[in-house]
Amino acid sequence: MMNGMAIDQCEVLVMTPQLLLHNLRHCFIKMDRIALLIFDECHHAQAKKKHPYAQIMKEFYKTDTVKSPRIFGMTASPIIGKGGSSQSNCTKYINSLEILLDAKVCSVEDTLELQKVVGSPNIKVYFYDPVDHSASSLIRTSRKKLEELKLQCISMIREKVHDFNNLQKNIKGLCRLHDNLVFCLENIGLCGARQVSLFIYSQHCL
Repeated sequence: MMNGMAIDQCEVLVMTPQLLLHNLRHCFIKMDRIALLIFDECHHAQAKKKHPYAQIMKEFYKTDTVKSPRIFGMTASPIIGKGGSSQSNCTKYINSLEILLDAKVCSVEDTLELQKVVGSPNIKVYFYDPVDHSASSLIRTSRKKLEELKLQCISMIREKVHDFNNLQKNIKGLCRLHDNLVFCLENIGLCGARQVSLFIYSQHCL
């Protein structure tokens, strides 16, 4: 929650929409003290939705009030989900957005002009040699060794644990650990599987 001192000392407040909604409902912030309200991802402000944006506008924004804040919304797309699958749905969503935010949807027409001021990512493409299958025999050997260790551990568990439920639980956990290590071995290689094994070992030693 905000306190009066913070509001009096700051000209700009940044918060989640849910936090703003809480502050408005508890009168820590009053709408007539806000000059400009900026909504990021404003497409969530739909009349039929219970999103905080929509609740803020429906509960506290009054168009007939002289001191109502100006609304500035930003979004990459004014349409939610599959709402733009048809022209009628697209129009409906945009109209709903404009009515609730008491604003007008605007978009850039000249994309070439936009590209001059918007930063573009530097794309780098890396090419790798095909997988060396000569190491597959080492993978098979390691997988066989893991299977042998699993059977040895199961045998040890059966000797030491006599409660049936605990026995099943321990064996199930061991098999899950074995399957995870085999998955790492086959997908990220021997070095990756070794690092995973060391990490698991360190966790059990803590």
